[in-house]
Amino acid sequence: MADEPHSQQQGLSAGFNRTAIALARNPLGIIALFIVLVYAFAAISIPIPNSIDGYDLTIIVVFLATFPFMVLWAFVHLVAKYPKNLFGPGDFKDPKDYIAMMEQAATLAAAEASAPPNAGEAAPSTETIAQDSVSAVRRVARQSWVQDKQHSKTVLWVDDHPENNANLQRTFEKFNIRVTSAVSTEQALRLAVNDRFDAIISDLGRGDEKEAGFALLEELNRRGSRTPFFIYTVREDSQLRERARKLGAQALTRSATKLLEGVSAALAT
Repeated sequence: MADEPHSQQQGLSAGFNRTAIALARNPLGIIALFIVLVYAFAAISIPIPNSIDGYDLTIIVVFLATFPFMVLWAFVHLVAKYPKNLFGPGDFKDPKDYIAMMEQAATLAAAEASAPPNAGEAAPSTETIAQDSVSAVRRVARQSWVQDKQHSKTVLWVDDHPENNANLQRTFEKFNIRVTSAVSTEQALRLAVNDRFDAIISDLGRGDEKEAGFALLEELNRRGSRTPFFIYTVREDSQLRERARKLGAQALTRSATKLLEGVSAALAT
């Protein structure tokens, strides 16, 4: 029985060590660990007799009473203002998962950066592209269908220059999406019989046809297709987006990040 308090103390110490290691894996955890230590030292100093005078004791009591609210405000501020910076490799059970995520984000960022900005718009900064790509990859990776390695999703991608989509297609394939390419409207219609694909992505213009993507969507509608349809094009404006919406497309976008997230959402339903 004499060893029981000692065993309990060892258990508490080991538990604290495990918690500290876990917290130290990302920036918020490090801040939380520091706060816990400061608060603990302040709380421990109160019961020690003759260690502090009355005035100092009052200050410590006020500190202990107000500190949790200060911490809560600081955490809310950090999470609201810097949500993309408050995670690290320690958030992943396996370092390989973190490496895979960063590879996917890098590939997606390359696809995003390759698209020219809309007329009159400034190109996004490299930092913005990188942060948006990481955030998008993390959100898509949480989808349950991504975890199901036994059943791949299928996407028909219609573009007369499929090589332009190589980076983005690699990102799709890393998320367990099998991509089938078609270079013309006719080939796409032959492949898309019986809604055999989970989603269809098309460019807008092909060769001399400036609105080939709309023509494909209209023909699929005529045939009664219910396959989610996305138009991925460098030509993006409010009028084109509205026309695509009226024809039943899920989205018309020039953004690789928005395309990935849109297709991911469609595959989840």
